[in-house]
Amino acid sequence: MDDKLDIIKDVEVVRCAKDFTYFCENYVKIIDPKLGLINLVLHEYQKRYIKSIEENRFVICKKFRQGGFSTLNVAWSVWRALFHLDQRIMMLTHKDKEALCLSAIAETILKELPDWLKPKMSKNNDHQKYFNDTNCKLYFYQPQTACGMAMDYIFIDEAAFIPDMEKCWKDYLPTLSGGHTIICSTPNGTDNWFYKMYTEAYKFENEFHVYRCNYMQHPEYAKDSW
Repeated sequence: MDDKLDIIKDVEVVRCAKDFTYFCENYVKIIDPKLGLINLVLHEYQKRYIKSIEENRFVICKKFRQGGFSTLNVAWSVWRALFHLDQRIMMLTHKDKEALCLSAIAETILKELPDWLKPKMSKNNDHQKYFNDTNCKLYFYQPQTACGMAMDYIFIDEAAFIPDMEKCWKDYLPTLSGGHTIICSTPNGTDNWFYKMYTEAYKFENEFHVYRCNYMQHPEYAKDSW
């Protein structure tokens, strides 16, 4: 019986490693404000978003509020750290309290995994999470704090609200060394770095791939009653 369970677990680990959506919908739990602890079931626009960040080195997304993009970025980063080797992943937000909110999402995901999926961690605090088996590191910081740190993936959340983002971006570029950057933000007027980068990307004037989505693609917002 134990041998069968071990085989099942091994098969599940392989399925999770190969398929982020499968991993999410079967093993990732998040806290919904209305429903409490639930499985992270992806909508079609979220699956397209993940495909976009896996196929492009630079991605910029003008998101709508309550679309689940921040949670999705954290879940994907945890998955990457669990099943890939030697990854350095940075989650950046405009304030430290927002960084701690993203870190709390990762903490919930890790805490609610079954024991046989839980990683051994040498460091697991609000700002840094080190995965022993894969040698991956996950960071949660403000942009000014993280300048100069070499990364494989940088996620910049709500970039339109980050002051001095243009200067920070210039500091990041030399450290990427083939790494990836994903920028995700709601709009905040036209006088900011995010607007400039998104507009240029839309015109194919920079390296960023534009991910397009609309709030009506969310099943709840598409209802007539809403």
